[in-house]
Amino acid sequence: LNINAYAPAGGAVYPNTSFGRGLRSVAALIKADIGIEAASVDIGGWDTHAAQDPNAGQMATLMTGFAQAMTAFWIDVMNTGQRVTLVAVSEFGRNAIENGSQGTDHGRGTVMFAMGKGIAGGRVYTNGWPGLEAAQLEDRRDLRVTLDYRDVLAEIVQRRLENNNLGYIFPGWRPTFRGVTR
Repeated sequence: LNINAYAPAGGAVYPNTSFGRGLRSVAALIKADIGIEAASVDIGGWDTHAAQDPNAGQMATLMTGFAQAMTAFWIDVMNTGQRVTLVAVSEFGRNAIENGSQGTDHGRGTVMFAMGKGIAGGRVYTNGWPGLEAAQLEDRRDLRVTLDYRDVLAEIVQRRLENNNLGYIFPGWRPTFRGVTR
């Protein structure tokens, strides 16, 4: 398989970033029908403590590249009827209070995206979101965790990968399915 010669479908254009190139490579492997069941692509470098500026700074650049890569993957793979589920999640969140360097520090609450033909999309799951007022934040600065990522992943593993052995994958965790899949 010559991944460098891979031509994305539907006019999809992957950004020339490590994440964009990674998703493009995964698309090539999926379409080569080699039996891929799972793949992981890392963005790296999302650790923005300074000059985030969501309109023109580091955060804007990262979010734009992320959105462009996800859009290209959707056009190239997901929109063509492939039985694929894409999950994007960060290993940490950011806190809700800006620091002195016009950025944010590591936090607890994060975000997860899931897309695919078997995903019940168009919704935001929060499980009792308390809000963003200072008194509603953890230690008056951090987003409260209201939903465990393992609930979402366990549901996808069981319903999309047809693997019922969740106790092996998530030892000691009893997931609550949230209706992420259909």
